[in-house]
Amino acid sequence: MHGPFLCELVDHMVVATLHGQPTEAVLEQCQAEILSLVRAAGVRAVLYDLRQLSFTPSANVMLHQEALEQETHRLKLRRAVVAPNTSIGYLARLAFSADDCLVFLNDYAAAVRFLSEGSPSWSAWSLAVGEERRLRDRRDQVDRARQLMSVPRTSSSSEAVHSPERQAITG
Repeated sequence: MHGPFLCELVDHMVVATLHGQPTEAVLEQCQAEILSLVRAAGVRAVLYDLRQLSFTPSANVMLHQEALEQETHRLKLRRAVVAPNTSIGYLARLAFSADDCLVFLNDYAAAVRFLSEGSPSWSAWSLAVGEERRLRDRRDQVDRARQLMSVPRTSSSSEAVHSPERQAITG
C-alpha cells in the first residue's frame, strides 16, 4: 500500500483503506478518489476500513469527514465503516453521520455482508437504541436514589427519643 490510503473497486463496492495518521488533506483526497470510482463504476456501496490507523485521530480530523459528507449524501451511497476499537468507532459514528452508514467494530465480514445483502431492520435498531437509553436512564435514577439513601440522615424526633443520650437525660 502506497500513501496514506488505498481506494479500490472490489466486487460491487469501493473499499477505502486508511492507514497511518490521517489528516484533513488525506480525507479530502480519499473522498475525491472514492467519488471518482463511484461515478466511473456506477457502484452504490462504499466500505471504509480504518483498522490500519496507527492511533486514534483527533476529533477535528475525523469531524472534517462530516463536512465532506454533503456530496456522498446526495449520491445516496450505502456505506459501512470498520473500526479497530471503540474510540475510533465513536469518532467514525460522528464523522459518517448519514442515514445509511453503519460502524462495525473490527468485523470486516459483517460490513461486507451489510453492503451486499441490504440493510437491517432500522426500526428494530431504533427500538434497541431507545431501550438502551431507557435502561441507562433507569440505572441513573436508581444510582441517584442509592446515593441519597447512603447520605447520613439527620436525627428525627423519633430517633432522638430512643437514643442513649436522650434516655440518659430523661432516665
